[in-house]
Amino acid sequence: MMRLLKLIVALGLVVALLIPAGMALSVVLADVDIKPMSCPNPLNVNSKGVLPVAILGGELWDVTEVNPATVELEGVAPWGWALEDVAGPGCSGPDGYLDLTLKFKTQEIVDELGGVNDGDAVFLYLTGNLFGGAPFGGSDEVWIIKKT
Repeated sequence: MMRLLKLIVALGLVVALLIPAGMALSVVLADVDIKPMSCPNPLNVNSKGVLPVAILGGELWDVTEVNPATVELEGVAPWGWALEDVAGPGCSGPDGYLDLTLKFKTQEIVDELGGVNDGDAVFLYLTGNLFGGAPFGGSDEVWIIKKT
């Protein structure tokens, strides 16, 4: 299911998937901002710190419906989260809508990426469920840097 959700997110589609029982499963797309207010988003693969990520709220997207306990970035669970207005779409500052901010241990994310090179542009995929059970996903691009 994770690979299928990554594909849906990568294509930028909101779709209904047919499952064997004939039921439809909607996938909600979320606006994800890695390192809010930083464009481009550098990811230092040697960092021992945390990687901040925000699920951006908006007029049609209430982030309080997200179950933070189900959220993963590249299969890694966050070690903490909070609700605050940190960014808007397009690398802008706070926009008046509540965002779900999450903190991930950088080295856990780097371990999931495998071999990356200095200067690579890589999409990171975030997935999870709403409290009602519906899956959601989103992605953002990072720029790989190897500072020592």
